[in-house]
Amino acid sequence: MLGNGLPNPQTPVDLQRRGLSLYISPDDHLTFSSIVVGPIIVLGLQLPLYGFYCIVIRLALQELRKSKMKTREYQFHRTCLLALFILASINIPTSTVRVIGRSAYGFYTLQDRVVSDSKVTAVLGFILDLFTALILFLVSTFVDAILIFRCYAVWGFRLRIVIAPIIGCIAVDVLGMTMLGLRLRYGTDEIWSSRTQLGIGVYLIGNACMNILLTLMIAGRIRWTAREARGSLSETYLQWHKMISSLIIESGFLFPTVLVCGIFFNVTPSLYGWDLTPLLIQVAGIAPTLIIVRARRRLSDNESSTASRGPSQSETYILVSDPASSLPTR
Repeated sequence: MLGNGLPNPQTPVDLQRRGLSLYISPDDHLTFSSIVVGPIIVLGLQLPLYGFYCIVIRLALQELRKSKMKTREYQFHRTCLLALFILASINIPTSTVRVIGRSAYGFYTLQDRVVSDSKVTAVLGFILDLFTALILFLVSTFVDAILIFRCYAVWGFRLRIVIAPIIGCIAVDVLGMTMLGLRLRYGTDEIWSSRTQLGIGVYLIGNACMNILLTLMIAGRIRWTAREARGSLSETYLQWHKMISSLIIESGFLFPTVLVCGIFFNVTPSLYGWDLTPLLIQVAGIAPTLIIVRARRRLSDNESSTASRGPSQSETYILVSDPASSLPTR
């Protein structure tokens, strides 16, 4: 006990366990892979991903600026895309310091060397975990918002269609916040630790399922609309519908795929140190941004030969800026 009646200071690993981290493993799983290979690969992939993200967001914003109609779809997508990029940019230094710090702790532990338990180290570790978790939740919220809005638009702005997905997304987010709060409150308590770990796994699975569901609802509606209007639309326009649907599925499944990988790494103790959160945050922002860029590139490749039969310039832009906002509905 300290002189002020408080318990003895906790070690950095205890403080990390009390922090808002989605990937927590016991010390006996510290290996060369967990403290060297994993962090190097994660950080090595994070920087190229961010560089690619910078290119994609620049191209996407250029396409959005070409709009002559500052509609709610334009404003909504521009705001969300910028927010995702800002969060991903902030997370670069945060994740770098966090991953290197954990790797350094593991190295000192394996060397049987004393790790400093100063208050500064403890507070820094807690803040980094808290900040990373906050960024991840904000990113997930923006991704859900984009998918829900696109689903709402492609289904003819009918609120009853998206009520269930909205409730599902809110329930998943509440579960995640609750589990992280319990982790922060009870720390390394064995009973609560196992419960919160299970709850966090359920949160990740739920988040992936909601993203997949919304993506399929959007792509499925586009294909169904094209099939229903086959008699009144040109072949070029039908092919455009199919292309948009494929792009939404391909880009929409990026985030859930990394989420599923994160679940696997989370429940595998031997993979301690392979924290995919930095990559997850980058991919979450890239996925919805990439749809705009890829759609515009596909259009540019074909518009010279199909201009006379394809959609008008204003219709084309709306489809590129928001692939789900201007499709005919019945």
